[in-house]
Amino acid sequence: MSTLTVDDLLARNTAMQATYQARPLFDEFPKLGIPLVNTIIISCADPRLYPEEFFGLHPGVSKAHKRTEALVWRTVGGHVRPILRDLAYIDAFIGHGALTQVLLVHHSDCGATHFTDRAIKDDIIARYPDRKAEIECWDENIAFGHKTLSEGVKEDISVLKADPFVPEQMKSDVRGFVFDLKTGKVTEV
Repeated sequence: MSTLTVDDLLARNTAMQATYQARPLFDEFPKLGIPLVNTIIISCADPRLYPEEFFGLHPGVSKAHKRTEALVWRTVGGHVRPILRDLAYIDAFIGHGALTQVLLVHHSDCGATHFTDRAIKDDIIARYPDRKAEIECWDENIAFGHKTLSEGVKEDISVLKADPFVPEQMKSDVRGFVFDLKTGKVTEV
């Protein structure tokens, strides 16, 4: 099996354009009766994990569905610390107070469960030795280390709720989940 190339992706895009349905622009939302999105799903960047699939979301904004169901944000390990500022930015883009539900989703067999933060930093330092001091200061806590997935979800909820730049309305309805890659089941923590 060959590796997917950029040219392969561009060819797929060319083919997709034949059936593509234009998405409305932001200024068209009111005319079309499309409400602002209120849900953000934060999950791992692992390519085996598709929140759109296991939550049955309709992609994008369609005139037929007259809504955007959720924003899906993917980060390493599904952790919130690297995207805290992004949450404040997206709240400003969409409209203050629009995002009111946050789902944090971690998953079984996450790559972050197979490493420690020390091992990750050591690997990066080996590649960028002149940046060692900077890398040593990183405090994202990407690896789960000794934590269970449930403990990791709870920690991320605490990090999100403690951040002064995350809007209060987002903090009021944060729920955490673990997705099982083998069964497809989402379990609330």
